[in-house]
Amino acid sequence: RNALHAISMQEHVLQEESVELLHLVSEPLRAELHFELYSPCLDDHGFFSCLITEYPEIMSKVCHQALKITEVSAGDPIFHAGEKPDKPKLYVITQGEFKYVTMQGAMTRAFAGHFISEAVLWTTWTHVGFLV
Repeated sequence: RNALHAISMQEHVLQEESVELLHLVSEPLRAELHFELYSPCLDDHGFFSCLITEYPEIMSKVCHQALKITEVSAGDPIFHAGEKPDKPKLYVITQGEFKYVTMQGAMTRAFAGHFISEAVLWTTWTHVGFLV
C-alpha cells in the first residue's frame, strides 16, 4: 500500500531533492523559496500569521530550517497515545482527511487547514491520542 502510494505521489508531486538546479542555488535564495512554499500553510494560524506579517525574516528562517512536507498513505499512523516526541512536530494538514482518536475512544476528523499537536512546540508533551 505505502509503496504504491509513494510511486503515485512521485508521478504527481515534484520532490525538492529531485530538482538538480536547487543544489546550485544559494542558501538565501533557497530560504526565500521555502518561505514562499510553506508560509501559506501557516496563514490560517493566528500566531504564525502574525509572525509572517511582522517578522518575515524570522519566519523565512523557520520555513527554511524547520518545515518540511511529509507524504503519508491512508491509514498510516502519525503518532500514538503515550508517545513523547523527541523532535517536536506541529502537523499542518494541507490535503486529505485524518482521524484523531483519544485514549478514551472519542474520535475527531481533521481536514486541510487544521493544525495538529501544536502544544508539543511550547511544552513538554505526551500525546493523549493517536492520529491516523
